[in-house]
Amino acid sequence: MSKHANLSIFIPNAGCKNRCIFCDQRAVSGTEHQPTPKEVESLCDEMLPWPIEHHDTEIAFFGGSFTAIDRRYMVSLLDAAYRFVREGRAKGIRISTRPDAIDRLSLEILKAYGVTSIELGAQSTDDMVLLDNQRGHTREDIFNAASLIKKHSFSLGLQMMIGMYGEEDSESSALKTADDFIEIGPQTVRIYPTLVLRRTKLEHLYHIKAYKPVSLEQATDITGKLLLIFDKNNIKVIRAGLHSDGILQDNIVAGPYHPAFGELAMTRAYRSLLEQEFNRVKGGGFQITVASGKKSQAIGQNRSNVKFFNARGLRLKFFESDELQGFNIITQIC
Repeated sequence: MSKHANLSIFIPNAGCKNRCIFCDQRAVSGTEHQPTPKEVESLCDEMLPWPIEHHDTEIAFFGGSFTAIDRRYMVSLLDAAYRFVREGRAKGIRISTRPDAIDRLSLEILKAYGVTSIELGAQSTDDMVLLDNQRGHTREDIFNAASLIKKHSFSLGLQMMIGMYGEEDSESSALKTADDFIEIGPQTVRIYPTLVLRRTKLEHLYHIKAYKPVSLEQATDITGKLLLIFDKNNIKVIRAGLHSDGILQDNIVAGPYHPAFGELAMTRAYRSLLEQEFNRVKGGGFQITVASGKKSQAIGQNRSNVKFFNARGLRLKFFESDELQGFNIITQIC
């Protein structure tokens, strides 16, 4: 089975009617340049060569609100990318946009040009948090846009952030947003910790002590809980944490950044599962079987889970099985 991948093309802040207090896409993507259709074609030609080896790759327009950019520019980008879908060199096109930038006409255009997946930057479903962060849309906009997208048979992705400005309790806020996401029923979710980036309003709020980011431990603990919740509801988390690169790191003022944030969150998720198992089944030594490819996350970075339970007098041996999926585990006393 081929592995899914994205060929990401950034259109930083394009189509954004306002600047959210936490946002600086130049810092995230490393560019302010808006790609031309010719540049899109050249990149796709380079990255999706003949013979076809990337048939499970989606051409992904990220970094802005795609359906809110100038309509002629949007169509020109889609037209440039769609050729590679028609030729079978890409599976389809993925776009990200705002919940209040979705309507039937936009969806019909996207469908005509081979768009298969739409991600909504929802971030939170708390109206007060959305207002405090100057998102410019409401919880109702998220639900309405998601409903339209699903009715038009697109794959729906939702993006959320944890530790946002204005939250009274970051964990409770994240769990409430997760409950709403489950009600909406997307195919995929992305989870991002809130970082304080240079040249943002959030940086000012941080410096005047009006905003305090969550710690790395808090962020990975909350994200670990979210991973288990979404897995239980058959919603795939396709990313936890921001992509690691030097440009982003140079622009971080504060916040729970770690280049292996997703791995740390997976480790916390497995620790939580194992604690539940050991409360249910008493013993001093355990054989733990996890899904194939998940052994390193279960053991933890630098064997952190093994050390955690060793300190409590428990001896663990880890194995993998192709018969298990997601966070399903089998625990046996040994």
